[in-house]
Amino acid sequence: YEYMFNKVIDDYISKGKIKILSIGCGNGIDYWSTRRVIDKKNAAIDIEYVGIDAVNWRDKILPASNDSVEYFECDLKDINQIIGRFEPDVLVFPKSISEITRVGIEALAASVNFPNKFYMFVSLRETDSNMDVDMRKTANIVERFSKLDFSTNGDYNRYTYFTDSCC
Repeated sequence: YEYMFNKVIDDYISKGKIKILSIGCGNGIDYWSTRRVIDKKNAAIDIEYVGIDAVNWRDKILPASNDSVEYFECDLKDINQIIGRFEPDVLVFPKSISEITRVGIEALAASVNFPNKFYMFVSLRETDSNMDVDMRKTANIVERFSKLDFSTNGDYNRYTYFTDSCC
């Protein structure tokens, strides 16, 4: 996650804030990674983080002093009831994408107020069978957002593979 956020964080230095919506957030490891990237750059960027997960993780990462971090235990299809019209700069699917249904994708597209430009980060599972499912779900989400007049900047089928020894 640090690698992904390191690629885009400079876009938010002048704004002083980055808003993240994490679907299947688990304990908030993507929040923690974002905070690490910001701290390593000595940048003055606050994080507004909303994490949604069907499971209530007990070891959720707590926010740094100026950050706003909220975790919601719910199904993605109920997102509108939980967060209203949140406008994320970054949409993250941390190893959760294969569990998302078409109903969840529709609810996400209908409920979240996406700005003209946002980043979507997807981390995929390691096994071949899950990788195929995850890649199809990624394509489904990109297809759904294209119906909202969004387009990708580059190849959304480009993946970076990491091993345990990378970090």
